[in-house]
Amino acid sequence: MKKSLIRWSLVVILALLAVIGGPIIINECYKGDSGYITIWSAADTLSYYGTVWGALVAAATIAVTIIFTRKQLQRERFLQLKGQIFEAIDVEMQKRANSLLDFKGKFEDKT
Repeated sequence: MKKSLIRWSLVVILALLAVIGGPIIINECYKGDSGYITIWSAADTLSYYGTVWGALVAAATIAVTIIFTRKQLQRERFLQLKGQIFEAIDVEMQKRANSLLDFKGKFEDKT
């Protein structure tokens, strides 16, 4: 549990650094036309950065949805099997109860 918490904390911290730090770094590179010289502007770079983050978030959301659906299917299958087991036990108990009642009725008829 502790390793999982540490891992998720690290992921969250790195994601926050990337989300907050990325635009700041892009801004510093294009500040005052004296820094980074390219054929695209800072707005284009920020747009690309946002698109990449959007794609990553969409992929992560799809992965979480698939994992959740898989667990739900496993849970439903487990409950279905347990229901079948209890139904079989119920049928068997009813058969035995009926046979006991039949035996009791036969015993009472003889006396």
